Amino acid sequence: MNHNGDSAVGPKTAAAAISVAGVYSLYQYAPDYLLFRSVIATVVALFAAQVVALLTCKIVIYPNYFSPLRHLPSPPVSLCNLAQDYILSPF
Repeated sequence: MNHNGDSAVGPKTAAAAISVAGVYSLYQYAPDYLLFRSVIATVVALFAAQVVALLTCKIVIYPNYFSPLRHLPSPPVSLCNLAQDYILSPF
């Protein structure tokens, strides 16, 4: 923990550590369940699954269900507004 109370380890680092620990235990206790009988392929697959789950939580679940800002009023969304934002966007 740092002085702000935040964790010093980022979510991707934690996901990588969990993937490696999970594959190590799988390799020790049930090596038949490794993907393609490869430790590296299994680590990459578990890491990718955790990153997809993390992004799904951050992009879909948190803003729609848990964000404290979800009850604030917002302008109605229409196709014209979306097209205008796309045209005027600097990116």
